Amino acid sequence: MLPNDSYFRAGAGIVIFNDQYEVLVFERADIPGAWQSPQGGLDAGECPGTGAVRELFEETAITKDQIKIVDEYPGWLSYELPNSKKFNQEYRGQNQKWFFAQAKENLIVDLDAAQDKEFSNWKWVSHKEWVETIVDFKRPMYRQLLAYFEKNIIK
Repeated sequence: MLPNDSYFRAGAGIVIFNDQYEVLVFERADIPGAWQSPQGGLDAGECPGTGAVRELFEETAITKDQIKIVDEYPGWLSYELPNSKKFNQEYRGQNQKWFFAQAKENLIVDLDAAQDKEFSNWKWVSHKEWVETIVDFKRPMYRQLLAYFEKNIIK
């Protein structure tokens, strides 16, 4: 069920990991040095799983046949935009549903082919250093994702 909060936009995100449990992160084109996983707002009537896969494709050109969704974070996670980012914004932040997906062998990252030019670079990082690569205001949310990842996905 979607959270009902007029100040926070409903969204979805997706964490891609490989066989070594490294996490794929992307550098924001508008904030050099700020890394994150693909995520964004849901379209009207869109379910979170569909939105997460759509955002992944729009932002990275990675298709659903290049990943296998293996788990879903059990609740909604939120972040609030810093005051400097709230200017002329309709929302104060996002409430997001997160999914975990394992990269298949055919995974190709081609940011030049992405519809949105949100990201300028990508890299695999150890799950231990993953949260430290994330932009400051989203780190509390990513710490919760990491705790879930370590407890429920890493074997």
